[in-house]
Amino acid sequence: MNNGTKNIPKTQRIYRRTVSKVFRDILLETFPRLDEREHYWPLLSYLLFPTQVKDGKILLARDTMAELFGYSSIPSYFNSGRMFRGFAEAIQEFTWSDFSKVESRARVVESLIWPREINKALELERKKLFREEGRVYLISGYPFSKKKQNEFMKQEKFEASALTTNNKETQLLLTYMNSIPNNLYAYLIKRNGRRTLNAILNLDSDIGHQWSILSSIVDDYNQLYKPSQKTVRIFPFGERIVSLKSEIRRALTHGLIEADLKSSQFAIAATLWDIPSVKQFLSKGGSMWEYLYQLGSADKDKLKKVLYSLMFGMHYRGIMAQLDAIGVRYEDFISLPLIHDLLRARNREMNRIKQNKGATTCFGHFLSIEDYDVKSILAQCCQAMELKLLLPVVRLAIENRDRKHGFTIALWQHDGFTLHTKSSQQRKYWIEYISNTVLITAKANGIITQLCWKEI
Repeated sequence: MNNGTKNIPKTQRIYRRTVSKVFRDILLETFPRLDEREHYWPLLSYLLFPTQVKDGKILLARDTMAELFGYSSIPSYFNSGRMFRGFAEAIQEFTWSDFSKVESRARVVESLIWPREINKALELERKKLFREEGRVYLISGYPFSKKKQNEFMKQEKFEASALTTNNKETQLLLTYMNSIPNNLYAYLIKRNGRRTLNAILNLDSDIGHQWSILSSIVDDYNQLYKPSQKTVRIFPFGERIVSLKSEIRRALTHGLIEADLKSSQFAIAATLWDIPSVKQFLSKGGSMWEYLYQLGSADKDKLKKVLYSLMFGMHYRGIMAQLDAIGVRYEDFISLPLIHDLLRARNREMNRIKQNKGATTCFGHFLSIEDYDVKSILAQCCQAMELKLLLPVVRLAIENRDRKHGFTIALWQHDGFTLHTKSSQQRKYWIEYISNTVLITAKANGIITQLCWKEI
């Protein structure tokens, strides 16, 4: 359903979304004008099953909207507002916010109230996720085809395999992760799908968003990644398992094991920015998160967000807003001795980057302030060290991929990964071997961290 001169990208997963035929029929009965306005199907699908959500609101990014309407790039004449108004008048009323480049504020859905029959149908549809009988493609209405699904995923994997980056270390990671056979993920869905669905339906909030991601994964269970121009990190290529909330992701990967670097960015900054108090704290086994719990909040995820925002240059007003959301005073936060020392070291490092007109990463790449802002360079140098610490794990996985007793990195999560082995005996061996390898690498680079493991 192409609305312009560009072909629909083969990786545009929204065209592969399946629903029960009953659900699609209800949509046509409720919105009869869809028959004459077929080009609104992609937007309807996106609003019904949102996968891009921020602070509980559906994102309406211009490039995403253009892609929904069949453009592989945004044409100069593309007008999101006009498209939204047409949809609201012809199909379903909703309101949306303005966007601001200056304030980095994305356009989001402000209000959207579905008719009662649609809400009821959505509730039933969520419970039918793993019923394959009578499923159709939401946008075309054609019956679901296992053969077509495999063709879609094969083409998508081929496209992901062609992604490249100028950083050879990132390329090594990217190539490996995009080469993992998807039968591992099919197995996880078959074994843990119901467990995951129940976990989502029992959430206090965000049910629709998490269900939408899971259903997208069920329709297309490739786990693929893409590089970024602004970091050595790799990111999910569309909606993937790593896009799920941690507790939902762990329900789906039950039976595997997770590893992550203890206080990774904090430990890396302590060395790269030379913060004696932090290095001493970490060398004695201190936990940054337990240290921050004295502020009165035990929400690790939100405290981590605040800490990293402070580390990498967010304006103090943004930090205050994040702290207010968890009931912590800004003054109490920055008066903590380790935070005070961290903030001073960060400012010193930012000034050094300005004076040197850039900085060189641990991989020997010079990042110029002509190409990146200072905050980006600050973060990129730490992220490069993070990858350097874990790269030996990737090399081990590659060396042992075809061996009977090897292991697979099932998911990559920047400062950690999810591991799959064929037996508990192999798991025990690899946990010890990998832990020692990473610890040796960390010590060689002066970073006080180690891998922490968690059975899922």
